[in-house]
Amino acid sequence: MAFKLAVTPASVGGGGDSFNLDEKVIKSVVYKTDTPDDSNARSHDVGAILEIRGNLLQAAEEDTKKMAKWTLESALPYKNVVVTQTAGSFVMREYTFTEAFVVDYIEEFNDTEGEGKFTLILKQKRENIKDVKIEGGYGA
Repeated sequence: MAFKLAVTPASVGGGGDSFNLDEKVIKSVVYKTDTPDDSNARSHDVGAILEIRGNLLQAAEEDTKKMAKWTLESALPYKNVVVTQTAGSFVMREYTFTEAFVVDYIEEFNDTEGEGKFTLILKQKRENIKDVKIEGGYGA
């Protein structure tokens, strides 16, 4: 499996730098549809979450630094995010969030490995949940 992440400022409420991360950096992606746990019927209160984990490599330092700076943004926090998962030349999934914002961001370093690890958790802005796209099943 290979993953790619493309991040650009959202058309509304977005700013800052664009950045891209590839399969050398991204090691896993989790997509989650989130609904209230205390509901006894299908709720209209639905959220979409992406959890992206990877390595902080020296070769990708500029783009991972842009990612870390985005996590601190409060004035223009929204970004367009596209995560593509491929297997060989086949696109298994492509997730598109049009107004993603950072829920949590963690960087981990230790003294036995030369590079660190990160976890980035994103959500789509609730009012625009209808704009989330889940595609796949085609050639890369």
